[in-house]
Amino acid sequence: MRVAVVGGGVSGLAAAHELAASGGDGVRVTLYEEEASLGGDARTVAVDDGAGCVKLDLGFMVFNQVTYLHMMEWLEGLGVEMERSDMSFSVSTQSKGGGGGCEWGNGNGISSLLAQKTNILKPSFWRMVCEILKFKNNALTYLEDHEHNPDLDRKETLGQFIQSHGYSLSFQEAYLIPVCTGMWSCSSQDVLSLSAFLALSFCRNHGLLQLFRHSQLPTVKPRSQSFVNKVKEKLESIGCRIKTSCRVKSVSSLDGSAGYRVLENDGSEERYDSVILGVHAPNALKVLGVEATHHERRILGACQYVHRDIYLHCDQNLMPRNTSAWSAWNFLGTTSRGFSVTYWLNQIQKIESVRPFLVTLNPPCVPDHVLLKWNTSLPVPSVAAAKAYLDLDQIQGKRGIWFCGAYQGHGFHEDGLKSGKAAAQGLLGKKCELLLNPKKMIPSWTEAAARLLVARFFNQYISIGNLILVEEGGSVFTFGKACEKCPVKSVIRVHDPLFYWKVAIEGSIGLAEAYIDGCFSVLDKREGLLNLMLILIANRDERRNRRIARKGFWWSPFHIIAQLAYAKYFLRHASRKNTATQTRRNISRHYDLSNDFFSLFLDKSMTYSCAVFKMENESLEAAQQRKLSLLIEKAKIKRGHHVLDIGSGWGSLAIQAVKQTGCKYTGVTLSAEQHKYAERKVREAGLEDHITFLLCDYRKIPPSKYDAIISCGMIEHVGHEYMDEFFACCESYLAEDGILVLQFISIAEERYDQYRKRPDFIKEYIFPGGCLPSLARVMSAMTTSSRFSIEHVENIGPNYYTTLMHWRDNFMANKDQVLKLGFDEKFIRIWEFYLIYSAAGFKSRAVGDYQVVFSRPGNRRLGLP
Repeated sequence: MRVAVVGGGVSGLAAAHELAASGGDGVRVTLYEEEASLGGDARTVAVDDGAGCVKLDLGFMVFNQVTYLHMMEWLEGLGVEMERSDMSFSVSTQSKGGGGGCEWGNGNGISSLLAQKTNILKPSFWRMVCEILKFKNNALTYLEDHEHNPDLDRKETLGQFIQSHGYSLSFQEAYLIPVCTGMWSCSSQDVLSLSAFLALSFCRNHGLLQLFRHSQLPTVKPRSQSFVNKVKEKLESIGCRIKTSCRVKSVSSLDGSAGYRVLENDGSEERYDSVILGVHAPNALKVLGVEATHHERRILGACQYVHRDIYLHCDQNLMPRNTSAWSAWNFLGTTSRGFSVTYWLNQIQKIESVRPFLVTLNPPCVPDHVLLKWNTSLPVPSVAAAKAYLDLDQIQGKRGIWFCGAYQGHGFHEDGLKSGKAAAQGLLGKKCELLLNPKKMIPSWTEAAARLLVARFFNQYISIGNLILVEEGGSVFTFGKACEKCPVKSVIRVHDPLFYWKVAIEGSIGLAEAYIDGCFSVLDKREGLLNLMLILIANRDERRNRRIARKGFWWSPFHIIAQLAYAKYFLRHASRKNTATQTRRNISRHYDLSNDFFSLFLDKSMTYSCAVFKMENESLEAAQQRKLSLLIEKAKIKRGHHVLDIGSGWGSLAIQAVKQTGCKYTGVTLSAEQHKYAERKVREAGLEDHITFLLCDYRKIPPSKYDAIISCGMIEHVGHEYMDEFFACCESYLAEDGILVLQFISIAEERYDQYRKRPDFIKEYIFPGGCLPSLARVMSAMTTSSRFSIEHVENIGPNYYTTLMHWRDNFMANKDQVLKLGFDEKFIRIWEFYLIYSAAGFKSRAVGDYQVVFSRPGNRRLGLP
């Protein structure tokens, strides 16, 4: 199928990306753009500020993390770096001479609010302030009612909303009308005709309802052109053809056959099966010409636009007269002569320059010191447009033509992006499940108190790495800053205020449970959770390195409740000591889940331990085979040897050792499922005469002497108290000239004592009774209970990060198959958290994975030096 996407702005880029990425080889996409570059309003220019070149964004400046869900997801997926931006605003209705009018802002608290000192004595000003506070509550209630009740009529205008709530003239003239006229470049009368629902939604989404606490919205750090370039590179890499400086003159149906003819301005034409028009509504009608249907003309014709002249300049006359009122957005003018809005780019884009860079829309006169002028059109959120948008399904795709653009919403980038995705998915015949703007989260008083404590803790704890908490429908909290020590960032979305309570009361286990229960999610589906763990680990180590003392628990106001909550974990932890009886229960809880389940994320050999990778992009299966060969080589196994494997798993090491050397092999496991699977694989390989599997505890293996003992990933289930006994058993089973090879995950010595005594997520949810030994604990047990000496030590831990990410990717790719086995979504989140939690430990080197070779003194099998 050949598809033409007309328009290279955000909506066209989104449609082309969705088609090329989701359509597969069966969809060939061509993207047309009239201008020389893609991006539409996402425009970046370079100017000289006297000290060097400065890059400025002129259109795509900021976006709201709470309501720009698709844009955030897209930017994160493309790896675009973002930074926080100040979104304060000011209003000035003063004349140039400063007489009369009103001037105020919200950028610097009271000093901005009272930038015009005479405001202190004006009752009308204080009434306006009170009404702004009232307006926020009224607007939020109105929006909540209409968003959750689609049957309510959305025909009400902003003027009718103002009248019904009895707002004063000063409120209108010194706040609402300046803000709205400045944003939509329309007259004061036109403002009152705006759709109340759309106008109030925009004000809420961009923090314009906030009087004292202005929004901190993200902006693209390397400027928006970098985002456009990344989209272009992605499109080209997946086979999309891009034609810039190519205006589409018309789109017309083919005579006597299905499809469309796209006529370019130079007279050339191409044929397509379907077309997506990602341009302004009037331009879409112009391209369709006489072939536009009645419904297309009715619906698209209802979308009204305003023309905007835009200037990049340095003229301070278009800023508030009082510099203390200067804000990111500055609305200037009067109700009689209209308002303009001036963006202070230095504030919005964190530009360190003494020269003010300003962008003004529709100024009352041409500014001084103009650096650039251009113009654009913006859809106005009228009642007619809102009503027409509800009828969009009457024309969307009805004759192979689809429509997208910012006019299908408030007129901004998120609206364009959503409409582009929806049009592309509709063309592909898929259901488009757009992310919905979340309902504002309202915590109980206990949850609010917990939020305060958690925010305070993160603020004190996180100094390196950047953690951003985005509350559902509400606030955004930023902690730390990405740096060389910890260059990662994680954006998490808090869906339920219970998140704060769980974290405050139960610490790291509470964080895990909050994820498992769906109280929060991560924006970056693959790296977000990993980065969260890396940030927490990095700051734990940073505090230890700087010797920052912990004066009690950071949730100390909840200390009694926290101790009671944590007591249940301590009791369960204490009850899982690895006696012979309890060990079988502990092992069964994990390894007997289902062989079919483990096959969904392990490699074909069903090897469940760290692989050894030698090349980038090497397959997991090849890396696991290399690891097995290393163990066989280090144990110096030969034909005629009898090998004992303590913790033989699904039998992959046994089968490879026998095939490679011809030895005799005895494997021991406590998992009934593993035992059944391993015996079947041995029969299939025809190796029954060489391999025996025992379903028993390592302490109850029938007496015999073995030439080699291998234990890979099993000693972690022995437990601190039984480590000496494990080595005593190995001492009794190993022949005098035998070799013992252990592979095990190890925790750092400085953390071992505290770790082994406390419950954690892994012990509670994944490996009950588990205990990662420190290398020193293994050496101590060896010294106490055997005659062994250490012959070789190798840390293969960095490979475990790669192994775990392979498992995680396989697991998530087969999520639907896991559900079909009878597991639920909560189980999915438990295992996703486990795999990422573990991967972060290895990536940060908080844990290692050792291969250690033991032997007795004088062993000739080791050869001469």
